[in-house]
Amino acid sequence: LSEIENATVHAALHLGRVPLKEKLYTIQMAVYVKPKGAFGRFYMALIKPFRHTIVYPAFMKLIRKRWER
Repeated sequence: LSEIENATVHAALHLGRVPLKEKLYTIQMAVYVKPKGAFGRFYMALIKPFRHTIVYPAFMKLIRKRWER
């Protein structure tokens, strides 16, 4: 679990190993975000498409490569 808090949000990132089959696992990522105030809600809404199309997929690809090594 990784946690960050600033003026706009309080957020937590959780990575978990989940079994698929016997001796075979995958990684699941969960990001929990609680905006702080009106600016925090506006900011999170503004960057949501960027996070979901660029940041999270790239992060998961990096983790997958490292896991396979």
